[in-house]
Amino acid sequence: MRDEIGSGRPDAGLSEGSFGRLPFRFSQARCHVDPARLRALSPDVDVDAVCSALRAVEAVCRGDHAAGEAGRAPMGTRFGFVKAPRSTVVQPGPVHGGTTGDPVAELEHLLDRLVR
Repeated sequence: MRDEIGSGRPDAGLSEGSFGRLPFRFSQARCHVDPARLRALSPDVDVDAVCSALRAVEAVCRGDHAAGEAGRAPMGTRFGFVKAPRSTVVQPGPVHGGTTGDPVAELEHLLDRLVR
């Protein structure tokens, strides 16, 4: 069985249900900050604030109630919250479609390949 990560449709992967025969119930974000690299780009950046904002994104994605109303919202609402531009420091990238048999491993692979 495969999980939908996103199909490029605004509603894909947003709530429990199915797209064709593929269930989509995966909502997770992984973040990594290298403080030295971040400061090389912006010497005055508040690294703690960036890390805090990224932890909040991770918490909202996983539905952590400690993230407040956004974390308690249905998956589709959480996805909309996370992908919406809202600060000049932490900006979400575009949503890309794709499927995988192991979304957790794929997320880790993408983090290694694109971020670390």
